[in-house]
Amino acid sequence: MLLVVILFLTAFSHTAIMSLRDNGNGTVTVDASLSTGETVQGATIVVRDKETNEPLSRETMPGSGKLVIRTPQVPYTVTLDMGEGHTVVRSGPVTVGPGVSNSGQPRMPTKHPGIPPWRRARLGVTLLFVGVALWIVLRRKKRRSK
Repeated sequence: MLLVVILFLTAFSHTAIMSLRDNGNGTVTVDASLSTGETVQGATIVVRDKETNEPLSRETMPGSGKLVIRTPQVPYTVTLDMGEGHTVVRSGPVTVGPGVSNSGQPRMPTKHPGIPPWRRARLGVTLLFVGVALWIVLRRKKRRSK
């Protein structure tokens, strides 16, 4: 019964997820979604100066959940604002030159970006609950055998 309640609650919970990827050409791709896989179409993306917190640009997220913005020449943050309780702030990557990240190391191009963050989060939560359910079942079985 407890497992059913936990699975029901996690099925309807969601978290805003945002990642930033330096494209190496003076632009950054903002990738955003909800942990449930839903899009964040219409959410506001605000790029701010990291030191003064002044807005440098303001965009609206399209239905694809991906937005390409120009890399500011100053250290900056990117804010995904979807309303109350759904705000994510990330420091923006600083481009030093073509093909070089802000760490000074060459960026390796990726053909396959891997599993999206929202799927990794969902998989982690699912595995956690499967593990807890298995532990409960085995514990009950052990008690009955005594």
